[in-house]
Amino acid sequence: MARLRELIRLLGIVYREAIYLSMRGGRPALGPRELRRIVRRNKVGHVALGLAILSAISLLSSGPFLLVGQQLELEEAVRASALIYATTMLAFSFMLCSSSSWEVQELGLLRPLVLLPVGGRELRAVAFLAATSDVLPLLIAPLAYGISASLVLDSALAGLVGALYGYASMFLAVAASLALAPLVARRVVGASLRARLARAVSTIMFVACLALFSLLSQLIELAAPAVSGLVGVLGPLTHVVWLIYPFSIGEGMLMAVDVGAAWIPLSLALVYLVLSVLALDRALGRFWSVVVGASPRRLGGPAEVEVRAPPRITMEPSLGLLIKDLKMAYRDPRSSYLLFAPAMVHVAVLTTALRLGWMPQFIVGSTYGLLGLIMSAAAYQLIVAEGGRFWLLFSCGLRRRELALGKALACLLSYTAYALPINVLLSASLSSPMYVVHAASSALLAFSSSAVLARYVAELVGPETEAIGLTGLDGLLLAGALSALAVPYDPAVLAGPLPTLLVALIEAVVCLFLLLI
Repeated sequence: MARLRELIRLLGIVYREAIYLSMRGGRPALGPRELRRIVRRNKVGHVALGLAILSAISLLSSGPFLLVGQQLELEEAVRASALIYATTMLAFSFMLCSSSSWEVQELGLLRPLVLLPVGGRELRAVAFLAATSDVLPLLIAPLAYGISASLVLDSALAGLVGALYGYASMFLAVAASLALAPLVARRVVGASLRARLARAVSTIMFVACLALFSLLSQLIELAAPAVSGLVGVLGPLTHVVWLIYPFSIGEGMLMAVDVGAAWIPLSLALVYLVLSVLALDRALGRFWSVVVGASPRRLGGPAEVEVRAPPRITMEPSLGLLIKDLKMAYRDPRSSYLLFAPAMVHVAVLTTALRLGWMPQFIVGSTYGLLGLIMSAAAYQLIVAEGGRFWLLFSCGLRRRELALGKALACLLSYTAYALPINVLLSASLSSPMYVVHAASSALLAFSSSAVLARYVAELVGPETEAIGLTGLDGLLLAGALSALAVPYDPAVLAGPLPTLLVALIEAVVCLFLLLI
């Protein structure tokens, strides 16, 4: 019990230190009493975030259950729900763990703990809880799904199978995130071909893993009917299909309805759970070894590099910052994965529209408009990723408006790079320019929202800032500013694609003007 208290105390110190570093730059006179109040408020925010994600997972995974007897049979609904449940748990757990582990690693929160007279097992436990702090609120999600599945199937054992697979999915995603963290964050220096290939491989592996989990969750509507049909066609081979994760979730819950055969899916679920725990333990060991003392590696021998005068275009501060951010996103995608996360939604719209032959104009415009507003979070993520390097930016003569413009341009360029090609393909396939026009409008809205947020946050940082965090008042002010962008945009979506493009263009010009004055 005493060790548990010490463990909780150490974790609380790490948590308060992270908040202190994020607030100290904007509030140098931050005292202990105010820090305690901010810590309590952040804990409430973590709970609210967990409840929001829990609601999203519950709504998505329970959706097929609502269609039983109308569009789906019970077995098809269970299989579809199980696939949605597994992929959403994988996607959310992977992304949230990537954020929290990146913060722990970049701020160096755990290195001072190595000097304490604490056992290695306790330190690894602190490292695990700190690196997965954003994921911890999701621990209740498998229980909630298990209860809903048991009510639908009228079987507590079926719900237990679903809950066990939920924890297995969560641990598997966390293990993948922690295992990739040392590879992605490994400081590889050198100009040799091996060094460049090492950086490329680490980035591609992270993006591929994120895309795999996210695409599965977005494309599940297409996958679920196909899997149900496949299970029906296989006939005698069905007994092999239910052994394979994630198909084993739905098949296992259906089999657990029979009390006499319930021990089989329960045993299989426990096997997957144990395997995921073992994978998590091994990934945590790698993550811990990197966190406590990673040093740059040089691949290849010393290379003679000719120092050339930088191109004149990069001497423009905003463009130089844009290039730096894109390079940083390439070297460590955990610092800016929100730049590319909306691509998954565009792919989902592409596949759905191609399957149906069309999509309502209002749904396309509203969805793309929401993505444009969400890109403001990517601008904030880019600013947070600067960490303790603000002194270097300001020592180079960078002004705050140039900092904000560089972040907004990075969001605009990244979003345009995938949104326009995907929707050009969609418009050409369906002979409708609506999709590409709405994509262009959302790109302009992404620039406007990113510029507004980046300009506001840039006023909160200075040369002494090591990390940054927003207060509740800051969040309310930014929400009001983004709502002001959405107020004229939403009625324009009802009017059609061209009015939407016109409104988005006017907003972008106004935001650019306000950014430069």
